[in-house]
Amino acid sequence: MGNAAVTSTDSCVVVGCLSEVDGETEITLGDMDQINTGDHLLFTGEMKTPNRKIALLSSHNETLLEAPAPRQVTSVRICANDLAEPNKVVVGFR
Repeated sequence: MGNAAVTSTDSCVVVGCLSEVDGETEITLGDMDQINTGDHLLFTGEMKTPNRKIALLSSHNETLLEAPAPRQVTSVRICANDLAEPNKVVVGFR
């Protein structure tokens, strides 16, 4: 969507964030109906979640956040405060 650094498969979404040398990125994960999903829509769609879990991992494959997914296919919406190098990313699901 736009010039955002986003790519996806049926079970994974990759979002580019602010470079580590430029600062930290704040990430929020939660129910789509209970969180503010931010300024710019980067991704909206469905993901396979066969283990009924949503997990956010770093580029070093470290788990940053995780939550139980309601179904084996989960609706996901990802927004951020910048299209190129966001320092705030919000992942909503239902």
